[in-house]
Amino acid sequence: MNTYTIQIQPVLQFPSLFTQQALEEVLEDVTVRELTETAQGSYKLDLRLKRADHYEALNDIFLAAQQLGYSIVEATVTEWVDQAVESAIVGLLSGGALGSASENPEIALVAALIGGLAGAVAGSRVRKVKIAYQVVPRYPSGWTLKEIPQKQPSGQGFQPGFSPS
Repeated sequence: MNTYTIQIQPVLQFPSLFTQQALEEVLEDVTVRELTETAQGSYKLDLRLKRADHYEALNDIFLAAQQLGYSIVEATVTEWVDQAVESAIVGLLSGGALGSASENPEIALVAALIGGLAGAVAGSRVRKVKIAYQVVPRYPSGWTLKEIPQKQPSGQGFQPGFSPS
């Protein structure tokens, strides 16, 4: 799943009202996850859009904004992945381990399958950022995607061979 976080501003002195319905009329297959107006009269949008690639999606979004009398001020692209597979494996192993305590292979198999299914269902609801891009203007025209570095967990955990100071 990909989401597009966009900030737009009017290009006209008295622009038309920017609404979800107006956007859906000019942009096919869009899901508006958030649409908020700022104090300065610009809008922040969080959109889900399915296109062949980010360039096609962004071109469609930019064109739709222009048709409504707005221009793009800032844009971010985020690619999401769900945790269904990871959670299914953890659930499968956990269910199998619990079921093996019964010393009955059929109960262990059923427990593993139930654990795997429960893990897959739970994991499909958990989303994790795969990669995020900042949309950077390229002059005289066009734009490019610049990867936004992901924050790494701090190394303050347990480290073998090192004593905390």
